[in-house]
Amino acid sequence: MQLRSSITDHNQGEGEPDKVSGIYTMKQQLRELDFMRALAALAVIAIHVSGGYALSSRAGYTLNQVTRFAVPMFIILSGYLLFYSDAGKERVRYLEFIKKRFKKIVIPYVIWTVIYFVYSFRHKLDVLWNDKATLLNTLGKDLIYGVTWYHLYFIIIILQLYLLYPLLRSLFMKWPKCTLLLSFAVTFGTEIGVYLSQLGFLKMPRLFLPYHVIFITWIFYFVIGIYLVDRLSKWQKKLSSKSIYLGLLWLVCIVVVIIEGKAAKTFESSMRPTITLYCLASFLFFYVILHRMRETEAKWGKILDWISKQSFLIYFAHPIILSELRLRVFKGKMLPLVNGGTGMLVLLFAATAVTILLTLLLSRIPLTSFLGGVYEKKRFGWGSKTRDKALGA
Repeated sequence: MQLRSSITDHNQGEGEPDKVSGIYTMKQQLRELDFMRALAALAVIAIHVSGGYALSSRAGYTLNQVTRFAVPMFIILSGYLLFYSDAGKERVRYLEFIKKRFKKIVIPYVIWTVIYFVYSFRHKLDVLWNDKATLLNTLGKDLIYGVTWYHLYFIIIILQLYLLYPLLRSLFMKWPKCTLLLSFAVTFGTEIGVYLSQLGFLKMPRLFLPYHVIFITWIFYFVIGIYLVDRLSKWQKKLSSKSIYLGLLWLVCIVVVIIEGKAAKTFESSMRPTITLYCLASFLFFYVILHRMRETEAKWGKILDWISKQSFLIYFAHPIILSELRLRVFKGKMLPLVNGGTGMLVLLFAATAVTILLTLLLSRIPLTSFLGGVYEKKRFGWGSKTRDKALGA
């Protein structure tokens, strides 16, 4: 997702069409995409909080389904920002590309995997330490499959897509529509297969990675992000004139996702055809609304800017905060505070607030980039004038 990114080194205004790619490279901050990334980061926290209430609370189930756009939207933004940042380049140097991302993605992923590994086995560390072969074998598998904690699988998805990016970029430059259609066929076909398998109508073959982790399930989102780079600006006026219809489409998609998830009992998964349609509707609707707000100087805009910039760190850190709140804070006499739909909102607010506070503190540490954060040496606060480069830049 990124995860953590902003297009940088672009001034306000518009540029000329790129001679190599034909992309109309707009020289602007793309602040609306920053806002979208911030919303996706907050939505991920909401998914993980509401997951514990989905079966017992109507509000919990609804929130869980409404925020299901988050992970696919992160992937769309990753594809968009990578391709945007490479506009004008005839080709991408593969080894240079991979090396550049090693520090940004792999190092934080390894560090956080070790942190969550130690945290999950904190009561058995002495046993594991005495059996180092088992310890290294377990940790090695966790790193490969992203299963140390429930959110780390996403990094494995991103790593696969980044490894494929130079090839996808080359194919897209030559055959854009064919590449998009092929990626759609691969992802949608996989979703249908997994969906039918969940319903008991089909048995999917076992692959080297689970279907929720392997790239074929997500490649369409990545490619459509690439596809939208030179189209969103062209579609802007038309999309803005249809904003009411986009809003209605978005609401219809929400209703379909809510009904379908409960009827088919697939609500715990984001690998659903209905989620694909819902995410695309969400992306276009959010883009139109947030595009109108991108020049805002209001406090909420600066807060979203900051959350966007630190979204990778927020993504890594929030589950351990949520776990500690459940285990150590909201227990005993405090437990009623987090019961039911209202309690879910209390827990969501607490998890979000503490995660943001921790991220704010970590952002003051020079080595925070190794944790996925962006170092802010000058001051605390929102809306720093410096923006971090896109994770894909």
